[in-house]
Amino acid sequence: MKMRKMLQYRLADLDSMLVLLFAFLQPISAQKADDNVHILQCNDRYVFKTDDAGKTIVVNTTDYEYGVTQYSALVQPCAYYGEFIRLDKAQCKGYAQYKSAIPRNVFYDDTKICYFSYQIPKVGKTLKASFTRTYLNPIYFTTIPLCEANYVEHKKIEVIKPKAFQQFRIKEYNLPAGIEKSTTCNAEGDSVFTYVIHSLPAQQIEPNSPSWGYSAPHLLVLGAFQSLQDMFVWSHQLANVDCSIPNQEEILREIQKGAKNDYDKIANTYAWVQQNIRYLAFEAGISAHQPATPAETIRKRYGDCKAMALLLKTLLKAQGFDARQTDIGTWDVPYSLQENPSIASIDHAICTVFYQGKPYYLDATNPYVPLGYVPDNIQGRMALVEDADSFRMNKLPELAADSCFSSITYQATLESGDDGNYDIKGKLYSKWKGDMKSWILVGNDATAQDEKEKALVAAMGGDERLDKIGDIVMTGNRPRDESLNITAFL
Repeated sequence: MKMRKMLQYRLADLDSMLVLLFAFLQPISAQKADDNVHILQCNDRYVFKTDDAGKTIVVNTTDYEYGVTQYSALVQPCAYYGEFIRLDKAQCKGYAQYKSAIPRNVFYDDTKICYFSYQIPKVGKTLKASFTRTYLNPIYFTTIPLCEANYVEHKKIEVIKPKAFQQFRIKEYNLPAGIEKSTTCNAEGDSVFTYVIHSLPAQQIEPNSPSWGYSAPHLLVLGAFQSLQDMFVWSHQLANVDCSIPNQEEILREIQKGAKNDYDKIANTYAWVQQNIRYLAFEAGISAHQPATPAETIRKRYGDCKAMALLLKTLLKAQGFDARQTDIGTWDVPYSLQENPSIASIDHAICTVFYQGKPYYLDATNPYVPLGYVPDNIQGRMALVEDADSFRMNKLPELAADSCFSSITYQATLESGDDGNYDIKGKLYSKWKGDMKSWILVGNDATAQDEKEKALVAAMGGDERLDKIGDIVMTGNRPRDESLNITAFL
């Protein structure tokens, strides 16, 4: 799992929601002032409270008023909820409908969506909708978005924090110019943080663009953890599961076969998990943060990042190695882990093994990289590395540019054919390292058997002018291999 917490930000993954609606939400990248559907007014309120059991909760009430500027249109107000966000009320014209909302590349997610469908008949008519939700645990109340799925003419966000909740604080990110901010106290002595914004475009989400957090205006809510130590203890306790593996000795014999030294044993263990466990992301409630047991991961032959990291740790420790669970934020996370003790600051888990005084960072979700290589999405990132009942903060290395590259070399001549035309004859050499090696091999695995050669030719720069590439030979396609080498004849 890459722990992309959809519950944190309800717009972050709208581009990838597999909701079974042909017209669910108008395309986000198209929502501008001259578009037809507008949110005329949005009031978004968050109140910190204590429930009957004495636990901290956050009650969120969002009121919308929709309108059209040109012609009749279907409008679909919606709200997300799940295990840690309870939907208390959904009110609008029409009938409430409920569906699962699973992001692309996520195997299972417990996030659900409640939505209404209503046709605003003409300009001047409006539609009102209201949703009330309760965050049942403040750990999962991490971000407040400013943008909505439609262009917003006026929006007000209020965060009400009674004196008993002063440990919670707000950090602002990417706020637009012209936003009106104020901090006041109400009659009860509660702190009230207010943000008012006008003419707010919908968040633009483009394919292959940087993570939304780098550009989208939002508020980061801190205070559920008082320190990184608190967050580590919480994560460490969740990872305290049964690590016994019934057939462990048999697996270790398979892993150690052919190993000449301890380094080989570590590399073989890494490769065994990469080759035998398929990475599938889980974002379902507590499963988004608690790893499956190693025995269950082996039985199912798949797991998320936490499960794969814990399996690696378990197998390495069984061989006497110093292996540790590690939480990290990938390059998709815009926040500093040191300054922001929040689950919003971490979205990934790996295993760190210390060998001869050197840390090796093992990310088995990347199936084709060798021991010693650090995937580019975690290079230079800070990580919480398990250290008994505490942690150490490690910065992962940034590797040299030549650790990740692809190259293609042609050795060819022009030969005259019987028809008077010239043909290119020769040999093609292609080399792939690091993430580039993993990229082409993962793509090859996902390609239908009868399309593999065509896909490889395209990856190596072949086109209609080089359609006679053949006799493709691939070597170095094991996880332990430093580079993938492909040769072909022209």
